Amino acid sequence: MRPVGLPPEGTQIDLIASDEDTLVFIDVTATEYGGGGFGGGKIPRSDLGIAAASWLAGNTPDGDIQVRFDIIDMLVVSTDRALPRHHINAFS
Repeated sequence: MRPVGLPPEGTQIDLIASDEDTLVFIDVTATEYGGGGFGGGKIPRSDLGIAAASWLAGNTPDGDIQVRFDIIDMLVVSTDRALPRHHINAFS
């Protein structure tokens, strides 16, 4: 059992980016063509929120910030091609 407020073991945020005054936590998935289409994110919403809170507890961005959660899905169709899909603000 993990203490409340810590992300489940193995949960990690793939990318953290800045979009003007917004801090963006991004979950990235890649699915091979024929494997059922786009993945739609691999981390449950609640776990991603806890992981983001854990990151924010150890990092202090300057000024007032907003937080957003995005998902980037890639459908890999061959060794040199993929179809990307960017879900901006995926949890609202």
